[in-house]
Amino acid sequence: MIIDSPGAEEVSDIDLAALLGELQTIAKETPGLQILVASANPPAIVKQLGMDWCRIAEKDAYLW
Repeated sequence: MIIDSPGAEEVSDIDLAALLGELQTIAKETPGLQILVASANPPAIVKQLGMDWCRIAEKDAYLW
């Protein structure tokens, strides 16, 4: 599953945390499910998921 740009202007911090929390629950309940979250706001994603679950491309670098 790919989630693109959560945390954009139209999503509040509370809604973003709720969305990521629900995605965590779904991932735990669904064996083999992988979720990729692409965001221009890494601190908000890391805050919810933790650094162990995040890969961040620094500046102009590629992720992979």
